[in-house]
Amino acid sequence: MKNILVQVEALKKYFPVKRGLLYKIAGWIKAVDQVNLEMEKGKTLGLVGESGCGKTTLARTMLRLIEPDSGEIYFREQPITRISPQALRNLRQDMQIVFQDPFNSLDPRFTVSRTISEGLQVFQSLSKSKLADQVRELLAVVGLPDDAINRYPHEFSGGQRQRIGIARAISLKPSFLVLDEPVSSLDVSVQAQIINLLYELQERFALTYLFITHDLNIIRQVSDEVAVMYLGKIVEQAVNADLFNRPQHPYTKILLEATPIAHPKERKPRAILKGEVTSAMHLPSGCRFRTRCPSAMDICSRQEPALKEIAPNHRAACHLL
Repeated sequence: MKNILVQVEALKKYFPVKRGLLYKIAGWIKAVDQVNLEMEKGKTLGLVGESGCGKTTLARTMLRLIEPDSGEIYFREQPITRISPQALRNLRQDMQIVFQDPFNSLDPRFTVSRTISEGLQVFQSLSKSKLADQVRELLAVVGLPDDAINRYPHEFSGGQRQRIGIARAISLKPSFLVLDEPVSSLDVSVQAQIINLLYELQERFALTYLFITHDLNIIRQVSDEVAVMYLGKIVEQAVNADLFNRPQHPYTKILLEATPIAHPKERKPRAILKGEVTSAMHLPSGCRFRTRCPSAMDICSRQEPALKEIAPNHRAACHLL
């Protein structure tokens, strides 16, 4: 039986688009639309999709950094969608995020010590010496030297800054960590170092990761389960091996075929995904992928496919199935 740490049911988040002199609402961007998701404790769920499909909005809504319009969020089986501000404040210790950009996610006016210790000061009553000891311990955990404690973000490389961001995120010993494209802005060699660090931290602290990226090679490497997102909807979700070896949704298949392959003998002709991502404000009727799908049928324009289980631990939303 699965030990579910985080679960969302019918989660929805729309953003108004205002135009004109009076800023009247002209439409809605459907960033997250009726999403259902489960995350098993101690595992990594990879969330993949093209830019603008709603991955980051979904993650931040799950953390209550963005308030959902409707739906339910459960953490350890307890609903957290409408809890009191004080209860939400206490919950922050258990749910943290590592941001995509290590250059903009750190305040340039703060030393490393102040950056990492800010959460500790809010939630724990520690003397200055004990606070400094904890910061040094966290620096050692993420592979940074002691002398980094009084330096500023501009004195570090991108990979080192991301280590500082990770140290800040784990300072309160959370159970759930959102990794919002944590290696996308780093060199390939540094990416490998950060991914190895995340592996070590997960084993050491029993962390549950939501790993967001558009790089399927990284998703294949780090995730236990994969969810594919397109225009605010989860279109396929499966355990890692099933999704990469037996993809079912046309969008997933095209994404996998478009992934670069290093070995020349294993390369195959690439499938080309026609057209651009449809605006989340002007969605097509029926299936949202039908305007770009090579297998679209008449029913695809009339009826939106439901996300259904097509095999054990494998769900997909497509009329072909």
